[in-house]
Amino acid sequence: MPAIIRFLGYDPMPPASSLPERLAAARRELGVTQRETAERMGVDPCTLRDWESRQLQPTEKSLNLIARVLEGL
Repeated sequence: MPAIIRFLGYDPMPPASSLPERLAAARRELGVTQRETAERMGVDPCTLRDWESRQLQPTEKSLNLIARVLEGL
């Protein structure tokens, strides 16, 4: 996906408005899988999947972790 975004000059996916959408969009833009992102965050891949699918709401501590990891990807 990163190559497509670079080629087009924009992300063809609809703009992300919620946290789960923004999290998935950031991973997609960077070309990082859920598993890779979860490993960098130190969380189970199922937890990240649940955050992105809105089945689980991240805690405030987790939100800070998400922000730090996404900035460093």
